[in-house]
Amino acid sequence: MYILKNDHLQIGIQHNGAELCSIKNMQNNKEYMWQADSEIWGSHAPNLFPVIGALKGGKIKYEGQYYDMPRHGFIRHNENLEVKDQTETSITFSIKSNEELRKIYPFEFEFNLCFTLKDKSIQVNHLVKNLDAKPIYFQIGGHPAFNAPLFDGVVSKGSWLYDVSEHLYGLGITKQVVLFFIAGILTILFFWSYVRQIKRDPDALPGRWGNFVETILDTLRDQLVLPFMGESGLKFLPILATFFVYILICNLIGLIPMLDWAGHGGNTSTANPYITVALAVCAFLLYHGIGLREQGNIFTYIKNLFPHVPVVILPLIIVIEIASHIIRPCALAIRLCANMVAGHVMVAVLLGFTATLTAETLISGGLISIVSVAAVTALTFLELLVALIQAFVFTFLTTVFLSMAVHPEH
Repeated sequence: MYILKNDHLQIGIQHNGAELCSIKNMQNNKEYMWQADSEIWGSHAPNLFPVIGALKGGKIKYEGQYYDMPRHGFIRHNENLEVKDQTETSITFSIKSNEELRKIYPFEFEFNLCFTLKDKSIQVNHLVKNLDAKPIYFQIGGHPAFNAPLFDGVVSKGSWLYDVSEHLYGLGITKQVVLFFIAGILTILFFWSYVRQIKRDPDALPGRWGNFVETILDTLRDQLVLPFMGESGLKFLPILATFFVYILICNLIGLIPMLDWAGHGGNTSTANPYITVALAVCAFLLYHGIGLREQGNIFTYIKNLFPHVPVVILPLIIVIEIASHIIRPCALAIRLCANMVAGHVMVAVLLGFTATLTAETLISGGLISIVSVAAVTALTFLELLVALIQAFVFTFLTTVFLSMAVHPEH
């Protein structure tokens, strides 16, 4: 192992693969690098060249010939790197093309990797020299792993669904919950601006914003409320419109590019099952609460929950109806969450094709990348439609359940 150090840091670098395996604070001897637990992941910071990731069939194709290429290339774990230059705070590793490497990578090249300590920072410089008379094709990268948590008393929490931030007064506030509340504020502003315009001048013609809001309200009224609940259901239009606009805003926020701080599984709060369950529970309490109020008392309401059938099959019907009422909010939550997650997964898969297939072919990968990016762009527009449809479907089902609660005879 090669050791570099200054007054602030000491780093250790393995000869095999020129892999950085230790970064220590000289003041408190704290180790920052992952120590390659083989039961979890047995590396520290492998260097990746000339490909990143695994290739289809483990081969690259160049000028009609196939060449076997190891996963992540041939630099990591390579014993044949040479130390080209070394000082107390810097070291450079190098490897050139040779007969063995030409069997898997048909280019003339020189690969240099330099580590330099400078005050409290580590500079890592990659230099690839083309020694060939033709263009060479490669990818280059690093895969460092660090210890976490670094400080005593700090607990790392999270899951594939979302990352948990610092607790706020004992409450676990996730980043998707933050977006959840932001969507709530935007929903309030959405309707407040419209109501403010009407109150300011009731006789004035609505502007562009007013026309937009009224289009949504008219659509919900004509497509949902009147067909299922009649004129008597118009009093429920505001709450149904709030559901629709709120869920739509949640869905659309998730399509904002580069807003990836909301955690894994996308930045859409409605891709979090806990949040969609909360929305479904609100809908569940809403239509049962309104149904109870409309029918006068709890005994009448419970009686009307079950159809009038012969006593012999009544126990079976009771079980079926109870299961039905439990399944309804579950269906609302799962439907919304699954559809929003699916869109993000498809985008991630297509973007993965961009990297993987480019590495596979090295040359024709440029065309594949263009096709993949075009597909992602098209899929993003499709997600806009899905965001609208899922907000409508949630509101549609809530309207149906509300109608059944208010008009049990139907």
